[in-house]
Amino acid sequence: MKKLSLSLMLHVSLALMLALSLIYPQSVAVSFVAAWAILATVICVVAGGVGVYATEYVLERYGRELPPESLAVKIVTSLFLQPVPWRRRAAALVVMVATFISLVAAGWIFTALIYLVASVFFRLIRTACRQRFEGREPCQS
Repeated sequence: MKKLSLSLMLHVSLALMLALSLIYPQSVAVSFVAAWAILATVICVVAGGVGVYATEYVLERYGRELPPESLAVKIVTSLFLQPVPWRRRAAALVVMVATFISLVAAGWIFTALIYLVASVFFRLIRTACRQRFEGREPCQS
């Protein structure tokens, strides 16, 4: 329950700051959105790298059978193999677009571009690792 309330508070504060930064592009809310974008960028890059390494490690060591006690298997399962509901994907897309627009409107163009590239990078890596783990090659001809 505590985790849910903390997550809810974070999402509500992010939505409020995004709305304020879209209404007032020169407000302090933009600093919160920029800090959120920088943190999300770092998380996307680190999670993508760790996920790729863990996926390759699991495939090389265990093949397709997943022993649940391995830390690498837990990383791969939590990052790449759990299905994401369409509502959560839609909300994430709305937050990504609103963050990008807010940062561009406030003049944080470089941060906005890096955030957008890192977010798309993580989504592509997630798709490629999921396909690789399912036995398909990412780029089939």
